[in-house]
Amino acid sequence: LELPEYISEIHPVFHISMLRKHVKDDRTVVTPEVVGVTVRPDTSYEVEPVRLIARSERKLRSRVQPMVKVLWNAQDQSDATWELEDDVRRDFPHLFDGQV
Repeated sequence: LELPEYISEIHPVFHISMLRKHVKDDRTVVTPEVVGVTVRPDTSYEVEPVRLIARSERKLRSRVQPMVKVLWNAQDQSDATWELEDDVRRDFPHLFDGQV
């Protein structure tokens, strides 16, 4: 796979399972833009948490680990992630002002 110079830092080999069928036609293919995300020259970007969606507890052998579901600014609600509550509380305390 030959990539343009501005994204030459990306590994140019992909597994076939990552490919999607594309039917060539005369129309131009437009990729959707993600609003509110700035892509850096090294193709990385930073996301910030928007809000907490849900709470849960993960039971380990001898203890219970509190978890929170975090909605990030570069994703829709279906891509929210479960994170350890202690880590989110430490890094983003402002999210706990309005408790879930």
